[in-house]
Parts: sequence; structure tokens; C-alpha cells
Amino acid sequence: MDPLSALAIAAAVIQFVDFGGRLLHKKWVRKLSPKDDESKQAAYHAPREEAELVRNTKELLQLVDDVRKCSKQFGPSQRSSLAEKQILKVCEDCEAFSSKFQNLIDDIRKSRPQRLTVDGTPRNQVGRELLDGILKKPAKVGTSQYPSIDYDGLALLGGIWTHDQIDGANRQLATIKHQMVTSMIFSLWEDSKEAKKRELHLCQQLEDLTAILGKVKISTMMSKHNLEMFDLSDQSSPISGMVEDLSRSLSEDQNIRTISPARKTKECIADALIPIIKAARTPGFTRVDEDIFSELGGDSPGLLKGIRQTLVDTIWNRKWIIDSDTIIPDGRPMAHQVNLTKLAEALITDLSYEAMGRREEAIPKNFRSTYQWIFHTTPPDGEGKLQWHNFPQWLEADSNTVYWITGKPGSGKSTMMKYIIEHPSTAFHLEKWSAPLPPYIMKYYAWIGGNDMQKSWIGLKRSLLCQAFSIDNKLIPFVSPRRFMFAKIFRNPQQLPAWSSWEIEESFGRLLSQCGQSFKLALFVDGLDEFDMLPNQVLDLIREVTKVSQDCIKVCVASRPWTEFDDEFYGNPLLEMHLLTFDDLRSFVKTQLDENRGFDEMRRIYSEEAELLVGDVVTKARGVFLWVSLVMETLLECLTAGDSMTDLKDCIRALPLDISSLYDSIWARILPQNKAKASWMIQLSVASYGPLSSFSMWLAEEITSRKVRIDDLVGIKSLSVKTVKRRLASRTRGLLEIPEGGTFVDFPHRTARDWALQAHVWEDICSSYGENAYDPYMTLFEIHVLTIADRKEILDYSHGSFWIAIAKVLSYAYKAQATAANTPRLIELMDTLNVKSSTAYLSAQVAWPERDRTDNYHQHWYEKQRICSSKDSPKNTFVGLTAQFSIFPYVQEHIRRQVTDGRVSLGLTATKRTIGILENAVFGHKYFMDEGFDPPFELPPIATQERHQMVQFLVSQGATQAKTHSQAGFIDLVEELRRLGKLNAEDRDYYDKVEQSLKSRPKKGVKRRLILSILRLTR
Repeated sequence: MDPLSALAIAAAVIQFVDFGGRLLHKKWVRKLSPKDDESKQAAYHAPREEAELVRNTKELLQLVDDVRKCSKQFGPSQRSSLAEKQILKVCEDCEAFSSKFQNLIDDIRKSRPQRLTVDGTPRNQVGRELLDGILKKPAKVGTSQYPSIDYDGLALLGGIWTHDQIDGANRQLATIKHQMVTSMIFSLWEDSKEAKKRELHLCQQLEDLTAILGKVKISTMMSKHNLEMFDLSDQSSPISGMVEDLSRSLSEDQNIRTISPARKTKECIADALIPIIKAARTPGFTRVDEDIFSELGGDSPGLLKGIRQTLVDTIWNRKWIIDSDTIIPDGRPMAHQVNLTKLAEALITDLSYEAMGRREEAIPKNFRSTYQWIFHTTPPDGEGKLQWHNFPQWLEADSNTVYWITGKPGSGKSTMMKYIIEHPSTAFHLEKWSAPLPPYIMKYYAWIGGNDMQKSWIGLKRSLLCQAFSIDNKLIPFVSPRRFMFAKIFRNPQQLPAWSSWEIEESFGRLLSQCGQSFKLALFVDGLDEFDMLPNQVLDLIREVTKVSQDCIKVCVASRPWTEFDDEFYGNPLLEMHLLTFDDLRSFVKTQLDENRGFDEMRRIYSEEAELLVGDVVTKARGVFLWVSLVMETLLECLTAGDSMTDLKDCIRALPLDISSLYDSIWARILPQNKAKASWMIQLSVASYGPLSSFSMWLAEEITSRKVRIDDLVGIKSLSVKTVKRRLASRTRGLLEIPEGGTFVDFPHRTARDWALQAHVWEDICSSYGENAYDPYMTLFEIHVLTIADRKEILDYSHGSFWIAIAKVLSYAYKAQATAANTPRLIELMDTLNVKSSTAYLSAQVAWPERDRTDNYHQHWYEKQRICSSKDSPKNTFVGLTAQFSIFPYVQEHIRRQVTDGRVSLGLTATKRTIGILENAVFGHKYFMDEGFDPPFELPPIATQERHQMVQFLVSQGATQAKTHSQAGFIDLVEELRRLGKLNAEDRDYYDKVEQSLKSRPKKGVKRRLILSILRLTR
């Protein structure tokens, strides 16, 4: 069925539904006058209302006939097809609904009362019952107050229909409309079977349907006539010209391509337009295209879900052919095209990852007037050669040679990159190179101390795709044609599948291929040495980017002067930061000292020596900005304390030259009373999965001294930043910091983290806490339990991010030490986590798809851990979740509680609908998490030894299971163990041991003794 025919049938059905709805909601009101006995009697007999009802029922029957005619004339050509069955069902339902009104008339006539007496008194009991039924407030005849007769939706007419019957009729109409919409979708879908590319044909059908509806709306909007009152097939009709004009317009429109030539004649189109124009002003019909897209993009089960899944499988098949019909938007008005702004927002949201821009935010801006020399067009000579290669010249040149910024650790490479990217001169010079195309500036700051996405090539690609869609959303059809096609069909960018690595690779390749078509690319990559891969692998990837185009892509990189990079970029444009920053360092040191009152006083006494002091610091820095910034804190403290010039010189002389030794010196200078606090702060930062917020650092200290309720801390987050900054400065002396404008705690530089993680340094840091070792994981566990239901966090939760948060907090619980002091608190917090997670889930699920929502009264949040995308995914338990993460103390406590409560069943077995505790322990959280589960930070792997111990414990308690749940369904557990053993060679020994443990289940009679023994152990 073509779109025009589908609209013709829809028009007839919607007119029927609209008319029926008006009958149900119409109010029949007549005021009774005490002086008008004849009116009173007429009201009691309700002849006019009855006559109107009869007339309306006849109209309803006529509309049913119209539906029948349209379905026969324009219905699907394939007999006994699903679409035809759907349309026939709609016709039958329309007839059944109209029959109700016919039966209502018969019932009213049968129950009509006898004529009333002169004073209004009914002659018999039947009349009195009818009177009571139609009067809202029965009153004695002869009084001054007379009630009004209110036939509300016919419910009170003759006392025949109850309000429940009215509600049922309304639901029946809604069902008819819904069936009509789904039958349209099935008709279009079946029609697309014969097309070479079914998804393209369906997309074109939907586009044509929207275009036809738009033309009809515009034409009918300007007409002053009541379109329903005319026979539009009558050539003398006042608006027959409208049909003529529309027929000609549609037959000549080359953009409407899915109406067959045989039916794209003025005569055929005119026949189909008649019911459409008659229904054009019906509210339900004007929104029929929206209803179709809503139904297509919704979460309804059944056949429609099958259509959606087929389209997704087709579009995301790697062999899917991407051609011009797929990616080039048609020439229709913008109203009929994809909303690229909303689609770009959705794609950016899906591609973004935690802390994507945080490294850039953490890089300090250049100090005042420093680094301006980079844009000088005539770099100065030094020892017979230029001190650096002309950067503006490189920006303007038609060359794809990589520009390399290098230098010692801490020399300011990242700050220089940030300065270049943000400076307007960069875009100015690039425009000369890219003309007449615009230059698109994109960047990536690699950070070895960050999460996986912050130090990987896939993270770079995701970041650049986000930037591309943000800069120019018109790139989407060319760069991400699959998602563009999905949005064209479904009009709903929120239901897009998760990004896979191969699709990111494909889109990134297509982005590079667009260079030179609509833009030129200037790519800045900071920290080649910060990627979590070998230097040669990074260089291979840089080469892949530059070889795409000789004159449409420029790449500027920054890294330490490692041998691999030096060999690769030998002879390329070069800038060595540590050799060029003497004047910048001098400006920085001088300004810092000039703003200190102690130095000002000393300079008045020792003017020459004070100036020499500046030179001594800069010379000793050897071009390393980080060294100077760390040293200046020490010098300013000495000046504030009033130290003499001799003391200051001795201090500078004693400062180590290399960064690592400088960190040793800073650690040694921390006051004894602050050493323990600095110790736990550094341990907490290192232990955190992902960046540690300043609020978490603040909470870590608060929970040690008082009971904290997160709801009482609204507004504290922003205030806590300043407090934590002050504490970090005084306790760690700059080894930890909160970057300017940021809210997360981190080391000031990669070199600081590298220093702290040296074995001997780490041992010293940990031992400085005191006699009892500090457990950062227990602290982090408690913090995340407290904040998981935080109102702001809930607003940001998607279903996927909620489960990432759960995995994060359970990972902390797994890593926490199972000491006698920790265990009771850990069990208490686990119970609190269950309650708070329920609160968070119920609040956040409002914006989620229906399949992810829980019934507030009958389902728990942990039942929604999806092992598969099906709505009927098996349900998990909370203790099952803890078994996935091998949280032994809580699983042990769970069993003890069940036995103490006298429960017959320990809940250790699995069913087809419920995931068992044993399989949870055997396979772990990665096996049971949804396919799209992809935490941005690296969660700790659960040690196979501890997983095996958990399995052995559960088996000893009577846990038994022959089958397990998987993506493939409910399958044999041992077979699944063997399959995974073959796939994962490194874990094969673990799966073999688990299989042996399952074979050694306790014999009958032993189980109770084992349970009693566990009770004794846990009391």
C-alpha cells in the first residue's frame, strides 16, 4: 500500500473515531421552566435528543460504510496479508462500535415511559424510574426550583448506559485508532518487501506520507467551507477546485516517489484525496504522521518491535551499503527532514564519556603575557639556527607535515597546546590555508592518569566525533549515515543503539574522508606519551590520519622527547619548550615575588641580591615550569616567615634539580602533624576509580567524626571546594590539588603520580598514616553508598550509568579489607546501599524505556540487571549481585540470616525466571551486565582465586544448579563453563576448577551440619 492510500483509509477511520468520541463526550442539557409545562413534558420525553441520537447513529453507520469502501478501494493488494487482516479488523471494530449505538436506540424506545399527568406525576413506576434516571436532583413538581436534565455523554439518557460502559466505549475507540496506525505501518512495511533496499523504501514512504499530509494541511487551512458537508466527488462542489489543484500538485511532484506510476494519475489521486480532505480538519488526522513515528519509535512489544529490530539489524549490518540515497537529504522543506540539532545532541550524549574534557580543564592557562612569542613570524636565531620553527608559517602552508612540540616533563607543553588552540591567531592563520573551505579545529588531551577513554585512540575518536557534530551537524549524514537513516525512519534519536567500536572506526574514517569536501581539519593532540599503548603504535595511528590527505589535514602533536618520537619527527617543524621559556619563567618568578610583601621589604634592603635571586631560580629550573611553580610555594613561605637573604640562598641551593627528587623534598617538608592526613588523602586519590570529586574528599573526613545524612548537605558541594583546596595546600604541599575552576582532586602533573607510585615512596606514604593501616576502599565504599541517591546524581542517571554506579560501589566493597573492624560496618552499608539504590532507581526511571522500569510495589531495582535486551530478561537478587563481586562477608551474612529466620529454602537455587546465586558467583558481573555496559574507568578484575572460593562456599551450603542464564537463553551450566574456557585461555584453569567443585556437592544430611557450622562461624 502506498502512502496516499494509507492516508485515505486512515482519514475514514479517524473521522469515525472522532465522530464517535464527540457523541460520547457531548452534553445534552435543557433547562426546565416552571411556567412551561409543555417544555417540561418535552424534556421528560426527550424527543429531540432521541431524534438527534438516531440521526447521529445513521451518520456513524455511514462513516463505517466509508471505512469499508476505502479499505476495499485503497487497501493492500496482497490478499490474506498481515496488513489486510489488520485493516479488516479495524472495519469489524468500527461496525461493532456503531452497533452499540443502534442497540442503545432500541433500548431507549423499549424503556420509554408513559405520558405524564398534567401536574407532572408519572402514571406508573416505570416512568418514575426513568424520571429519577434523567434528573440530577429530583425535585417535587410544583415547587419553584426545577432541575436541569443533563444527558452527560448519553450515560443518563434513558438510564441505559452506565459510566463504565461509556469508559469502555472510549477505550474501544482508542483501540480502533491504535489499530489503524499499526495497520498503516504494516501496510507500508509489506509494500517495502519488494524494494531492493527495504529500509530506504520505507523511509521514502514515510517522507512521502508526511509531504502529502503537509500539502493537504496547507490547502485546507485556507478554505472557509465546512469540508465535511460537501460531496467532494461532485464537480459542482464549491471546493472541487481544491481536489483538482492538489491532484495536479501531487501527480507532478517528483519528490514523491513511492506512489506507483499507475496510481500517480490525477484521477486516482483525486479519489484518494476525497476522504483525506473531508478529514483534514479532524484533530486526530492532523497528527497521524506523529502517531506513526511515535508508534514506530516506541517501546511497544509484538510485531512492531520486530519491525524495529529488523531495521536495526539491517542498518547496523556491516555489509550495509552506504550510498548517496542514504546520506544526502532530499529537497523537501525542513519540516520533513531530520532535526539535525536534536540528532547531534543525542549523538554527542551517546559518544561522550566521563571526564572527556576534564584533562583540558585541569591544564593551567598560560601566565599573563607568556607564550605570545609562538605567533612571531620571525623566530630569533640562536647559535646559527632558528630557535623554533615558524608556527604561523606552518599553519598557513599547504603541507601535512606534523609540527612537534616537545620538552622535558613539566616544561609547559600542555599549557602551550591549550594556548595555541584557544588563541584567535590560530584560526586566523588556518583560514589562509583552508580557503575557500572553513578550518575545523579539533583537539585531544591524552592523560595516562585518567580513565580508559582519556588515554586510548578510541577515546580520541569519540572525542573528535563529538567535536565534529558540535561544530557542524550537517556532517552527520556523511559521517554517521546509519544513525542518520535511523533518525529519518523513526524521528526519535533517543532510541539509537549503543556505539560499537567498529562503528566508531567507520564514522571516524568517514569524518577524515570529508576533509577537503566541506572543511579542512587542524588536529592538535597533546601527550603522545600519555597514551596507554606503545609509542610506535601511536605513531602508526598518527600516520594513518596524515596520509588521508596531503593538503586537507594538519596535525600538531606534543610529547616528551622519547627516542621513538624523535626518530619519527626528525626534520619536521619543531619547538623544544625547555629551551625557550627562560623569559617566561623569569616573568612568572618576578611577578610572584613582587606580589609578596616579604620580598618587597627585602628588596628595599638588598636590591641587587633580590634581582639575582630571581635569576638563580630561573636558571636552576632549566626550562621546567612545573619545577618553578612547586619551588615558588616554598620560597614564598620562607619570605612570609621573614627568613634572611642567606636563608633564602641556602634554600634555593638545597633544592634538587630533578622533579622526582623535588617531590621527595616536598614530602619531607610536610609537618609531622599533617603527615597522616596527607597519607590518607593520597591513598584515597590513587584508589579512586575515575576522578575523585572534592566533595568526596570532604565527605571522607566528615564521616570519620559524625554521622552524615546526604539530604542535609544540599548546597554544601560548591562550598566544600574551597575547604578542600585549603586542606590540600596545607597538608600535601601541592602534591595534590584542585585545578583552577575544577571540582576534582588530582596530582598536579603526571610526574607527581609516577613519583607517588614508586614502590619505596608508596610504602613510605602508606606507613605515614600510623600503626593501623588505612583502608581507602572502605572509605570510598561508604562515600558512594551515601551519594548514590543524591538528587543531582539521580538527574544524570540513564539506565546504563546507574548500573555503572552500582558496579563502582560494589567494586569498592570487594576491595575493602575483610577485617574484624570493617565487616560489621560493610554489612550495614550493604543493606543501606540496597535501600538507597531503590530510591535512586525509582526516581530516575521516569525518563527510561518501559522495559527498564520497575513496578513500585512488585519489583525491585536489582531485578532489572539485564542479561539480554529482552523485556523478559531473568530477574536477579541483591545477594546475587554481591556474589558477582565476591563480597564474601555479605553473602555469608545473608545465609546466616535465612537460617536464623527459620526459612526452609535458602534461595540458593535458580529457576528459568530467576538468576541463581551460584551462577552469579561463577560468571561474575561482566557476564551478567547488559551488552552496552562500558564503564569509562577500569574496574578491578575479581581475582579468580576469590571467585573460586566463593563458588566452593556456596556449593558447600547446598547451592545447586544444572542450567545457567545467558544471552542464548537457559542453557547447560557445565557446557557454558567449557565454552568460556575455550574462549578465555587465561581463565581456563578457573573454569576447570569450578566444574570440579560443582561435582563435589555435599551429600544429603551433610547440608544441615554445614549450615549449623556456618552459623557458629558467623556469630
